Amino acid sequence: KQTSRLPLLGSQDFPKREASYLDNIYPEFSYPDPSIYSAKPQKSGWMERWDLKERVRNQIEYDALCTQYAAEDVDALVELISEVQSSTADAVRLGKEQIPIEIIKERFRQLTQMHVAYILDSLRTTTTQINNIKAYLLTALYNAPTTMGFFYSAQVRHDLRRK
Repeated sequence: KQTSRLPLLGSQDFPKREASYLDNIYPEFSYPDPSIYSAKPQKSGWMERWDLKERVRNQIEYDALCTQYAAEDVDALVELISEVQSSTADAVRLGKEQIPIEIIKERFRQLTQMHVAYILDSLRTTTTQINNIKAYLLTALYNAPTTMGFFYSAQVRHDLRRK
């Protein structure tokens, strides 16, 4: 039985039967079985990563940093910190040492706006060529909480001596 109107699927030259076969092509979207799908939607890896980046942005006071430094630079550090925080590796090489990831994650949780500013200022003033920038930044982020105070103290002593 053919109808006089144009078919919904196909064209006038090559009509297809007007059978409703969409449910057969995509059955998973038709009638989801509630016993298979959990009532509470699971967070995807993407959403967890986005939440982690938001936590890092809050931790380092992202908006304040972006007023002083290029947003691309701050975003790159947020990405790097988030990457380490979500890592499933056992250890990461920093310098010449293999350091357990849990120690690195703990140190990264200590990072503040001042630490990130310290790293970005150091990058602005360095004149040495950096071959592996990711390894350099990872090491700088890891060392920032323990070296920043000494760096600024030495800089103050140096400036006072010059006067």
